[in-house]
Amino acid sequence: MKGKKLFYRNAYLYLSLGFLVTLIGFFPTYFKKLSDTDALHHFHGITGSLWMIILIVQPLIYRFGNMKFHRIIGWISVGFSPIVFYGAILVIQYMMQTREPSALLYQFAFLDVFTILPFALFIILGVINRKNIYLHARYMVCTIFGPLSAGVVRIFHLYITPDSWNLAFTGTYVLFELVIVLLILDDYRSGKIRVPYVLCFVIFLVQHIAIYFAGEWEWWRELTSRLMELPL
Repeated sequence: MKGKKLFYRNAYLYLSLGFLVTLIGFFPTYFKKLSDTDALHHFHGITGSLWMIILIVQPLIYRFGNMKFHRIIGWISVGFSPIVFYGAILVIQYMMQTREPSALLYQFAFLDVFTILPFALFIILGVINRKNIYLHARYMVCTIFGPLSAGVVRIFHLYITPDSWNLAFTGTYVLFELVIVLLILDDYRSGKIRVPYVLCFVIFLVQHIAIYFAGEWEWWRELTSRLMELPL
């Protein structure tokens, strides 16, 4: 992969770092309290973790040239991804049903819904472009930002901005935007800017702007109320 060999050769390291950051973010509220956690959150935690592990393993398999096994795991992950999506939606529904309505609650619902939707979008685009490794690999890398965002915003709030969730949201989105810009610049240096990272940047930039207002949107409150009533 001319111009991208080093990045994708070591992609598992960057993805492993993302997984570690997510573990740190959820350690106080989930991993530290495993015995006190309900089955729903275990389901969500296990499926989300397995997805990130798949993201780490797949570049390793590709690196060692076992394309047959890479494709097998790839199709297994495609079949597994709706389970990850379903688990996330269940947790969002549970959160909305068990907590008192507030602007912050609707902001979190916005963050969760509008990271799981791009997660699904990037998987679909990754499958559509599976024969174009330059696009396929980038779309699959983009799927990590969904589960990672929930961990990063918690790290910001716990250790950097304990008095403000809005600052935690800001720190998370700015960090992601910087990372994605670096990925775009890396593409540029290699000779061609491709769609996946640009699309990812636009999605997160729109989310970044919208999340400050989402807590007050009546249409969003009504939509999430309907989500609570879905028989999932």
